[in-house]
Amino acid sequence: MCGLFGMMRFDQALTEYDGAAARAATASLAHRGPDHQGEWIEGGLYMGHRRLSILDLSESANQPFHLGGHVLVYNGEVYNYLELAEELRSTGQTFSTHSDTEVVLAALIQWGLPALAKFDGMFAAAWHDRATGRHVLMRDAAGQKPLYYAHDEHGLVYASELGALLGLPGRQWRLDRNALRRFLARGYHAWDETPINGIKKLPPGHCLIVEHGQVRLERYWTSVPGQDLLDL
Repeated sequence: MCGLFGMMRFDQALTEYDGAAARAATASLAHRGPDHQGEWIEGGLYMGHRRLSILDLSESANQPFHLGGHVLVYNGEVYNYLELAEELRSTGQTFSTHSDTEVVLAALIQWGLPALAKFDGMFAAAWHDRATGRHVLMRDAAGQKPLYYAHDEHGLVYASELGALLGLPGRQWRLDRNALRRFLARGYHAWDETPINGIKKLPPGHCLIVEHGQVRLERYWTSVPGQDLLDL
């Protein structure tokens, strides 16, 4: 289990105040990842990570993970990463760690979002392409790993836990009473719902894609036999 937090401003660079708030939010996830806290900041983007070391215990596998102009923060495990690494080596890819994190990022770079169809595992992640500025949130098809987000015309925030978003200063979150009623009736929050107005869960098998300040939700997985994945 690891923790990730991200903050993105569409119209300006992050301020020192933004950076301090983002670091505090990332630190609030320390119980998910006690082994390391890392961050990457560029312009209007902050990507933070709390790591629980499992596969590769070395510092070289710390996150955010960088590869060829791409940055990844990732929580989870892709069980078939060794097989994917062999497939990627056949294309000329080399690896500097023994972590599935590096394989996940290399696969996304090589195949784009259709790479998600190759992943056998549970994950929540954020992938940033520095050349294009495209930022993508993604969640496994079963929704085993959590990812919450909120956005408006000015920017996007996301985190592995709701509390990391609720603790952000200057935000006036309000209880969603209708969602609370449905929770009391069902015993769970369905699909993308949370108890807070303006904060959603990324649905299982979906990506949230941010390009040029525009945000769109796309499904990459379907349970219908024989149906092709969406061309992302």
